[in-house]
Amino acid sequence: MNEEQFRKLLTEQSAQLRKDVNEQLAAQEERLGKRINQEFVTMAGQLARHFDKRFDSFEATVTKRIHELQIAIDSIAKRHLKDSEEQAVINHGHERWFKQLAKNTHTKLVPEP
Repeated sequence: MNEEQFRKLLTEQSAQLRKDVNEQLAAQEERLGKRINQEFVTMAGQLARHFDKRFDSFEATVTKRIHELQIAIDSIAKRHLKDSEEQAVINHGHERWFKQLAKNTHTKLVPEP
């Protein structure tokens, strides 16, 4: 084998080696891309489940607080209604007493303008 034949063989082998390496790299890149996509899908699913749990917990907390506020508002409204009724009864009693007092003292009551 002379020098020219050796160079030709070396060039052919280098070209074949480059071709083989490029094919292997392309195959490796494809496998890596698939693996990355699988990992991404897994991670996205885990994140979605995590956020679903957090939002469910948040929703439950908000629902509970709204219910507590409704109970508190109902309680305040009931107390206000009871106080208003009691005040009306007291005012009616005072009016009756004033009329009796005016009658017994022979005083004429004049309505306020």
